[in-house]
Amino acid sequence: MKVAILGFSREGVSALRFLKKQKLVFGRPKREVEYWILDAKTNTKIPRGVRSKTGKNYLSDLSIFDYIFRSPGVPYMKKELVSARRKGIPFSSLTKIFFGLSPCPIIGITGTRGKGTVATMLYRILKAEKRDVHLLGNIGTPALNLLPRLTKNSLVIYELSSFQLQDMTVSPHISILLHISPDHLDAHKNFREYIAAKGQITAHQKKDDLVFYVEGDAATARLAAKGSGKKIKVSLKNFSLFKPSLLYLPAPHLFENAAMAATVALHLGAKPETVRKSLGSFPGNEFRLQPLGQKKGVRYFNDSSANNPLGTTAALQSFHDPIVLITGGKDKGINYKPLAQAINRADIRAVILIGEVKKKLKRWITKPYVVNARSLEEAVSLAQKKAQKNDVILFSPGTSSFDMFKDYEDRGRQFTKIVRSLPS
Repeated sequence: MKVAILGFSREGVSALRFLKKQKLVFGRPKREVEYWILDAKTNTKIPRGVRSKTGKNYLSDLSIFDYIFRSPGVPYMKKELVSARRKGIPFSSLTKIFFGLSPCPIIGITGTRGKGTVATMLYRILKAEKRDVHLLGNIGTPALNLLPRLTKNSLVIYELSSFQLQDMTVSPHISILLHISPDHLDAHKNFREYIAAKGQITAHQKKDDLVFYVEGDAATARLAAKGSGKKIKVSLKNFSLFKPSLLYLPAPHLFENAAMAATVALHLGAKPETVRKSLGSFPGNEFRLQPLGQKKGVRYFNDSSANNPLGTTAALQSFHDPIVLITGGKDKGINYKPLAQAINRADIRAVILIGEVKKKLKRWITKPYVVNARSLEEAVSLAQKKAQKNDVILFSPGTSSFDMFKDYEDRGRQFTKIVRSLPS
């Protein structure tokens, strides 16, 4: 039996480790299983006894495999994968295996922005309530690594991307739908397919399940309506437990994220005082509007996790002081004009552009000072020169990182390192 693991980074490594520990693998004794690692390029050492295929044509001839394990970084709709599915080759993923084996309820969170923040906020509240709660997704422990620690009394909060959800056949017990806007169109055929992938978070819910969704977002309302779970709309108009001033940054989108986390936590039995205390002490997530302190009277914020225009638009609405914005990155095949329009509306002193999309953005930005930078170091240097006392230097790329960096975390770490090295 030949099992292919597509993509060998965080999830692929975890999947291989998990599968090799099982006595039976997809119904066959483990001694009969031959593992293959398929990846365009991997820096992870491939274990002895495991075969591999790398390079440009790593997905050719998938028909030789009996089972295919797909990591989220390998697009579900790539023609080679579509062809393999048409031939009847079964597919699985870390997320599918975890959902099938988890002994406890799962809270799944999806949306275009805010997933990590809502997940962490909710985790902090439930942890303060002494619940046996765990974080999964782009944050926290790889899912399969967590399984041995779970009991029926545990609770899992799972941050779910469109890539993880796309081929799911089961939905979380509690689903949280945040705002959805066009994203990842370099991997999805169109916005409709992207929404459909997100929709798997509610599509298979049962009547006893729950779905929380934000008021005023048509896409999330439609997805909530498609499932059988009980619908709970979260409205800021009717939210009175605390005010934005409670949060480390009184930004509109952070308040909305906090209101969502609070609403779910209260439904799960958390005490209002615990909710207020947990969110009032929340310092923000790394790379998510992360404050880096002041340098010569200028405040620095690291928003490297803003992988789409919606994230950067929200970040621009978070400050009352003039902003020197560093933005740009890989071209994801989406429309960047709305991002440029958001920049034009904001109180911007200067815009420093990096990455593949800088030409597209520069065409539409009407601010008086817009300049290209060849590197992140140069961008920070240019931002310093333009910033005045009490200004904000905001690093919010608005797109992905893969043209210049390993991932958004690498991008964020490099920005933090540069800022930390600046004289005070």
